[in-house]
Amino acid sequence: EASQDARVGALVRGALQYLHERRLDEAAQIWDQVLQLAPNHPQALFHLGQHWLYRKEPLTARKLLERAAVADPQNPAVLLNLAFTYRAVGDNQNEMAALTRSLAIDPYFFPALLAKGMLLERAGKPRAAAETFKNVLTIAPPEDQLTGEMQRAMQHARDAVERNARSFDDYLGAKLAAVEAQYAGDDLRRFAECRE
Repeated sequence: EASQDARVGALVRGALQYLHERRLDEAAQIWDQVLQLAPNHPQALFHLGQHWLYRKEPLTARKLLERAAVADPQNPAVLLNLAFTYRAVGDNQNEMAALTRSLAIDPYFFPALLAKGMLLERAGKPRAAAETFKNVLTIAPPEDQLTGEMQRAMQHARDAVERNARSFDDYLGAKLAAVEAQYAGDDLRRFAECRE
């Protein structure tokens, strides 16, 4: 038992080193060895799930990530990656369910919140997406701590929030135009301040 634990520990360290070096296929081979010795090893299940997702095999990834979610039920990143497997096959309903579970574990897990905003946007709900993106922008780490891909996603979120604000302003302007016209000769500065 102790020697098996030591072997698993050594394999995990080796796999993490390969990941650090971006040698993904070698890392995956070692994670497979970990699972042969410890079939419910949460870290191995998670990293192999990510590997197959990266390799565009969402169904293989899903099986591993579902097992990882059972083995490590408090890890919001597992559920986020599970959501990505559903996104890959166009299953919006299960993608949202996985994101909701991820955010139930950690409401401030900003990658899941960002993914939820993207999903709402794809589902044709720009207002709800903008609200979600607004929350993302509030809790996101500083820009210099994000990868290039994540920086682009954050810029997309900012753009969506600005578009929504402009759209709302245009809507409000159209609705209030009649009221403003009715009182055209009056001093409407306080009215304008309230609108702002």
